[in-house]
Amino acid sequence: MKQTVYTASPESQQIHVWSLNHEGTLTLVQVVDVPGQVQPMVVSPDKRYLYVGVRPEFRVLAYRIAPDDGALTFAAESALPGSPTHISTDHHGRFVFVGSYNAGNVSVTRFTGWPAG
Repeated sequence: MKQTVYTASPESQQIHVWSLNHEGTLTLVQVVDVPGQVQPMVVSPDKRYLYVGVRPEFRVLAYRIAPDDGALTFAAESALPGSPTHISTDHHGRFVFVGSYNAGNVSVTRFTGWPAG
């Protein structure tokens, strides 16, 4: 069973993409430079996109997930009203929900013009 693991590295502003084999060994597939500190991440319900919250310019980024090795390709972005603390999607992948503790709010963004599951 092939599995992909995504890790956020806020200080280096990167996402690391790993392949996990059946013995639990991780192999680095890709390092993605991100325009900001990577915060929460979530994979879309159809497993075709990774949505990532970044700061200090508060945004959510969408990356396409390659079906063969899990590598990422930038797809789209949208501004957020506060620093992303938690991120999730609805069951269909049409909306992203982002909580911000510092701003004391939750934003709901529709993926208009975005890739959606």
